[in-house]
Amino acid sequence: MNVKAKQIKYNISRMSPPELSSVIHTEDSGTRKIELHLFNQNTPIDISGSSATARFVSENRELVNDNVACNVTDDNVVLIPLDVLSDRTGQMYIEVKIVSGDKVLTLPYPLTVYVRGTILEMAHILPESGGTIPELLERVEEELARVQDMGDGKTPGEVGAGVNVSSASVNQNGTITFTLSDGSTVTTTGESVIGPQGQAGTDGISPTATVTQTATGATVSITDKNGTTTANISNGVNGSDYILTAQDKSDIANIVLGLLPTTQGVQYGNQSN
Repeated sequence: MNVKAKQIKYNISRMSPPELSSVIHTEDSGTRKIELHLFNQNTPIDISGSSATARFVSENRELVNDNVACNVTDDNVVLIPLDVLSDRTGQMYIEVKIVSGDKVLTLPYPLTVYVRGTILEMAHILPESGGTIPELLERVEEELARVQDMGDGKTPGEVGAGVNVSSASVNQNGTITFTLSDGSTVTTTGESVIGPQGQAGTDGISPTATVTQTATGATVSITDKNGTTTANISNGVNGSDYILTAQDKSDIANIVLGLLPTTQGVQYGNQSN
């Protein structure tokens, strides 16, 4: 296993705390070390034959681990392991103590390390992709299982007759592409994928109408995107009085006669006929 080392040059005569020493992810804390080089002004400090320990303290001053053994190399370098931070996140302080015989050297200011979540947990493809890489990978697995179940009752892993899913990939928009063993591809999309914009619809007509009264009638104007159309409406011709015909008069007389009483005489005042 390769050990990745972060080199820190520490001047013990400095009167202010050093800046952030290192940023690591939880998954590489077990394979990363801090390579601490000590100086007094510009002169390297000889710590050959010494032993060193480190104390890890959280940002809220909670003791994480104490007396962690560090390796002191022949070229005066203190190697500080970081595997004690594998289950921690956030800012951590490392206090280093170096012992040589009856002499003890304690660094005036602790080293500072910031531990982040795993790279996979922290990564996003695009904001609009709607998920982290683990979430998209879960979608890939679901789609892969669905594609593998396609075909005519073949065993899982086969698509059709003798065609297998050989690989799958996700692009920056969240589109999943499966490559089959025959060289063909199957592309699927998820809910978070943004499709292409459709063509713009045709503008509506949206007509408007106005009516203007005139002495002889009215004028109606209708306007839409194609322009204005005008129509004139004239007043109707005045009607004339109806003149009774001879048939009309006969019909009226018969109606009146039908309403008269059937007695032998009709008195009008003191007279009788």
